[in-house]
Amino acid sequence: MCIFNACRGAGSVSASGTQNDSLMLSDTLSALDFGLRLQHASGGDTGHFCLSPLSIRQALGLAAAGARGESLTLLRLVADSSVLDGQDSDASKNENSSNENDAYSQELNKAKLQLRVANAAWVDTKFPISKSYANAVQERFRATVESLPLATDAQLSSDRINGWVKDKTEGLITELVTPGVLVPGTELVLTNAVYFKSAWAKQFEKDRTLEEDFHSVSGDVKIPMMHGRVDGGVIRRDGLQALVIPYAHPEYGMMIVMPDSVGTPLTEISAKGVEELYRDMDWLDVNVSLPRFKFTSKLSLRDAMQKLGLGLLFDGRADFSAMSDKPNDLCIGDVLHSVLMDVQEEGTEAAAATAVTMVRMALRPEVEFKVDRPFLYIVFKGTPSQAIFVGGYDPR
Repeated sequence: MCIFNACRGAGSVSASGTQNDSLMLSDTLSALDFGLRLQHASGGDTGHFCLSPLSIRQALGLAAAGARGESLTLLRLVADSSVLDGQDSDASKNENSSNENDAYSQELNKAKLQLRVANAAWVDTKFPISKSYANAVQERFRATVESLPLATDAQLSSDRINGWVKDKTEGLITELVTPGVLVPGTELVLTNAVYFKSAWAKQFEKDRTLEEDFHSVSGDVKIPMMHGRVDGGVIRRDGLQALVIPYAHPEYGMMIVMPDSVGTPLTEISAKGVEELYRDMDWLDVNVSLPRFKFTSKLSLRDAMQKLGLGLLFDGRADFSAMSDKPNDLCIGDVLHSVLMDVQEEGTEAAAATAVTMVRMALRPEVEFKVDRPFLYIVFKGTPSQAIFVGGYDPR
């Protein structure tokens, strides 16, 4: 399980619920809680995945800066609320450091740890962007604001955006958006990029890396297994084993949470449970065996966000009227996310990028719904709970 959240402090996670609770959002979520719920809602491979809550929350924060009403209320549940309230987040401080943060930047440089976060708002040349919105994303998120012919030259626009992403991720992510994503009616593309690189506090020795069995749900598979000793946090409780491997800077670490049983789904691990495991760890000299791996992913988070109860952001109920001085009918078209995670003997290098497309409601991406499997149907008044007829269809 990999939730890429390279924020200050391995123990900074918190929770507002458990993974067994309803996925619907009811309170402000920590980055970890949001990431776990988002992966659960995505319905993908629940055992082999990676995403960056930091990147996604920053990109959604750019959208929240132009939202009003219920749209803003919902986005506050998942975006970086400290930035929305006019404060610098730990992540945003690391890009274009200000004077009060120079000492911390020097600490990171001394430890040879890099964490860079960048934001940008790409605006169609004909969209009347509000000066107050442009100022907000520039000041709060330190975002660049640039005009592009999103509506008339999708190839040029996507090349420019992808070039920015490639630059900000040190070449690890080369494509975030394709020309096909920039459908007619796309008015803004809000992007975030995160780059992280650090050595371990104690590096693994390359000559000790061996091909060994990894016990997967589908059977054993040979993988390169690294070996070494670390001064880390460790705990075993309630069917789980957990380990924290420190990076070169003491505030950063990678936490491993592993069920005792191969058959236990990772979706049963909650943010609250992770926090409790971290809090109660013993810090010891640990003999560690850890897979060396590299993982890449590119996905749309649109459906997952709708399952989390954020659906109104994608339809006619959305209110992003603060993005322009003139009336607009904007909603979120899609949320695209790319990530790369590379875990080696020396340390970790990782990158993530997120794009939030803002489109006119009448021209938002079409959703296909093909009813070609057995289904339940309900004829109702008001809500489905007030059913007049209920039936099933399966013409066998």
